[in-house]
Amino acid sequence: MRVYRSNERGKYVKYALGIVVLCVLVFVTFKLVVGGPYRQGARLFANGDYGAAGEKFQAAVEKDSRTGDSLVYLARIKGIQGDPDAGVELCNRAAALDDTDPLPLYYKAILLQLAGRVSESEPVIDKLSKLPQMGVAMAVGELGGFHQDGTLTPGEIAHRRSLLTGKKDREAEARKAGQALKMLQRAKQGGGPAPQP
Repeated sequence: MRVYRSNERGKYVKYALGIVVLCVLVFVTFKLVVGGPYRQGARLFANGDYGAAGEKFQAAVEKDSRTGDSLVYLARIKGIQGDPDAGVELCNRAAALDDTDPLPLYYKAILLQLAGRVSESEPVIDKLSKLPQMGVAMAVGELGGFHQDGTLTPGEIAHRRSLLTGKKDREAEARKAGQALKMLQRAKQGGGPAPQP
């Protein structure tokens, strides 16, 4: 039988303690990255599984009712599922948590427009345009483009729906690029205004 000196024992204890600490760090990191209903919901949403994502975001809201991001995702899901009015209410709840966050206002405006309540979206867009965050002006630009009578064309409706899903509307982008190309060609031929940068 071998007798260990005290400093050898200390070395092995430090080694074992280091392994335990490493295992705890790996477990905590795994739980933070993979676990949690919000992160799971975000992954499901990105993959287009809106029903399962909605369940995860609902669980996140029940766990912490002050999670505005989960409420915004739930609002988007309601809009995707054809219930924009319920989505508007969820955006109102999220906006009440942080009145400087542009996302609840942005999606509220989209949902109001999809619900046919374009005139109600105008004050929301105005409030959104006054927020100082970067990118808000571009987002406000995406929300314009409705007719004087307050209606949206089918292409504009499809574009708003693509904004809810976060997936780009390739057809709308192709139409915009085609229109810009035609304007540029007309400008070169002297038959129309040059496109604005």
